[in-house]
Amino acid sequence: MKIKKQLPQFDEHPALLIVLGGREGVFYFAKDGQIEQVGSSSVSVPKYSDNEGFFRTRGRGGMSISGSVREFDKNELQKKFANACVSTLKQIQKAHSFEETYLFVPARLKNLIKEALPARVRKKIVKTKTGNHHEKHPFEILDLLQPKK
Repeated sequence: MKIKKQLPQFDEHPALLIVLGGREGVFYFAKDGQIEQVGSSSVSVPKYSDNEGFFRTRGRGGMSISGSVREFDKNELQKKFANACVSTLKQIQKAHSFEETYLFVPARLKNLIKEALPARVRKKIVKTKTGNHHEKHPFEILDLLQPKK
């Protein structure tokens, strides 16, 4: 898709835009005035059919900790999402060459995602914007990169 003239064109430096939500993410590749979606990743919330759940306990004399029945562990879900994003990113790296990376991620996932990214991608991060932007149109995302008026 051709990028509007008022938005960044990425003529000199091809860029990868990583746009993540809480459980879904979209990857865009921008180069020479064009932007295209090159990947996506998501994880689904587990649906428990019975009295299943995520439990942890400690042995003798220690405190026992357990998850609530029919409730999912949020940290475990976030780690699965980060791993899904990294595996999608590895496929994108094989197909596209980019010099800059822009990361759009919710504040609660920012550090987890940055740590999970491969070192080569992490070094190319030019800008990080916090917020849940994964359902926005690519032009709205590019508009967030513009300096505020």
